[in-house]
Amino acid sequence: MLAVTVKNICIGTGMPKICVPVTGTDEQQILAQLDALQKTPADLAEWRADYCRDIHDPEKTVRLLRQIQERTPDLPVLFTARTEAEGGLFRLPPERYAQNLEQVICSSAADMIDIELSSPASAHLLSLAQAHHVKTVISFHDFRKTPAEDRLLELFSQMEQTGADILKIAVMPHNESDAETMIRAVQKMHGKTDRPLIGISMGEYGIRTRTECERIGSAITFASAGQASAPGQMDVFRLHEILRELHQ
Repeated sequence: MLAVTVKNICIGTGMPKICVPVTGTDEQQILAQLDALQKTPADLAEWRADYCRDIHDPEKTVRLLRQIQERTPDLPVLFTARTEAEGGLFRLPPERYAQNLEQVICSSAADMIDIELSSPASAHLLSLAQAHHVKTVISFHDFRKTPAEDRLLELFSQMEQTGADILKIAVMPHNESDAETMIRAVQKMHGKTDRPLIGISMGEYGIRTRTECERIGSAITFASAGQASAPGQMDVFRLHEILRELHQ
């Protein structure tokens, strides 16, 4: 396994890492959430910049990201601008999505950046991130359904071929069988790739993918510390307790 080291966190070895989204809409809310987050067992913070009302201004986004980094010297920060098509709040055209991510990458203010596989500029953004030593999460989200297992494996394989550091798929199950489909796909891909994986079934049916991620082969799981950014996210303290018990 090619473990991904960001600050003092090694993703892909040991217990799965807990990432908590920060979903404030302005600077004051965002920084307050980060201060509170550092008192929890979270391993990473995900700044969901698409929640921020200044997301459409790349210069303001970078300035705020620099403040976030100053506030979190030991906590890795994943920058995410989730598009509306994949369940987020970023509603501008694909070229503006790419421009915003380009500016963030070139600023070197992000430890990690989420790049959607569906973006026409994904290959360019990945190459740019590698040149600026920014770790990458290549992602795919489906908030409507769970694709077939073969399709999930195909998506993971496409992601692996991009050279991204971490491969992420999050989908919506409609029953226990859908959640099992996601679990099987992660387990099979875990046996074939040297990249850390994130495989999530959202909502009530997918809780196992968040709690049993070490057994399944998922390197990062997401929890909440207040407002959740996706259905099914558990409280960070409770999830940490469960992960520790299962690890022991």
